[in-house]
Amino acid sequence: MGHIRKQGKNSYQVVVSEGRDPVTGKYKYIYKTVKGNKTDAKKVMHQLEYEIENGTYIEPSKLSLAELLNKWYKDYCEINLAESTQEYYDIIINTHIIPLLGSINLSDLKPMHIQSYLSKKLKNGRMDGKKGGLSKKSVKRHYTVLNQVLKYAVKLQIIDTNPADPISPPSPDKPEIQAMTQKEVNILLEAADGWLYDFLYLAVFTGMRRGELLALRWKDVDFKNKKIHVRPLALHC
Repeated sequence: MGHIRKQGKNSYQVVVSEGRDPVTGKYKYIYKTVKGNKTDAKKVMHQLEYEIENGTYIEPSKLSLAELLNKWYKDYCEINLAESTQEYYDIIINTHIIPLLGSINLSDLKPMHIQSYLSKKLKNGRMDGKKGGLSKKSVKRHYTVLNQVLKYAVKLQIIDTNPADPISPPSPDKPEIQAMTQKEVNILLEAADGWLYDFLYLAVFTGMRRGELLALRWKDVDFKNKKIHVRPLALHC
């Protein structure tokens, strides 16, 4: 269905057939230039063949940000991320990003669109019925998702550059941390019961975050050596 032609020292052209045009009866071909070695070109060719065979191929010039987000979620998130992180990304993508930016074609997406999106979310981005904007920390997470998706598009050679690169995400304000006193800890644990006591006890005396606690499995607990192996969180933003 496809073949590769060498173009230059570090450049190959991938040619893949889309099949016959139903109107003209002539074969249609996709031409894509790949910078790298022959292995890189083969990966692109196989990916194109897979998408054509499954009816998921979309011309880059016609690919919208919403379509890219959904593709990235299916190809990356559902395979590599924990279920809780998938749900978090799903909210950011479908509740926030797609309604404002989803209809824009990738070829038309500019840094100003991303900057405008971040500004709107900071000013009036709440989606829970309350007025006001999202926190800088939350908006930075939105930027992180956008940046990851657009890097993915560059990697697949759907776009040449990442329009999120020139944009600086908001820097969250550092909150003043007030640690609980021993008396407050005792009151909290006395009020807890069952699994909640165990959960709070671990949180208080290990400093583990909520996501790390919820991700614990029995095999992470070494009763013999009295150790807990903490898995890194999938979401880094």
